[in-house]
Amino acid sequence: MDTGRPTKYTDELIAAALEYITSYKMYGDEFPSVVGLAHALDVGRRTLYQWADSYENFKHILETIKSEQERILLNSGLRGDFNSAITKLVLGKHGYHDKQDLEHTGAQGAPIGLSIEFVKAEDTDT
Repeated sequence: MDTGRPTKYTDELIAAALEYITSYKMYGDEFPSVVGLAHALDVGRRTLYQWADSYENFKHILETIKSEQERILLNSGLRGDFNSAITKLVLGKHGYHDKQDLEHTGAQGAPIGLSIEFVKAEDTDT
């Protein structure tokens, strides 16, 4: 019975994943990312998520990437080092969102009045 290709998931791969987190710039990345890790390890993103579902230590690696990404985006965004639109977009994936409070009121802050009038349709038969 064919069991498919052997897994690339080894201790060496874990070491390479941890090395990516600290050396992501060597791979041309501005901050660590799942897609960057997938490229560095020469596997698909889907494979990384499958490993995270199967191996607790790999789940921790992906969580570390997310937290490092958030930290770097916050700091670099605040300093103006990163494009603000891209920073805002990516931070949205970390739960950050603009919030606008819209208040709809009537005159002088009173509640908006609403009335509904039912009108009988006219006969169109002539």
